[in-house]
Amino acid sequence: MRICVLVGSSRKSGLSNHICSVLQDKFASKGLNGRFIHLADMHIEFCDADNACQCSPCKVSDDMPSILADMQSADGIYMPVMHAFGTNSKFQAFLERVGY
Repeated sequence: MRICVLVGSSRKSGLSNHICSVLQDKFASKGLNGRFIHLADMHIEFCDADNACQCSPCKVSDDMPSILADMQSADGIYMPVMHAFGTNSKFQAFLERVGY
């Protein structure tokens, strides 16, 4: 089983990173394959709101197609979100883009 973990934290040594370390250990002990995508390391542009992606692939050039491919090929998706009781700006941009 393949799990895609989308890490939205911008802090490389924060609580989300600690949770990911625990998850990696748990996945390994259960024979699961975890793909951890740190959104802070990805190039994610803001949505251009042209609505053209309702009918054709999005024209915004960034890492979203590869992130979406990883998500679609996974058996499960986990998003540990912790940032001031909400999401940070990069994670919000990701959510806006993945919504289409």
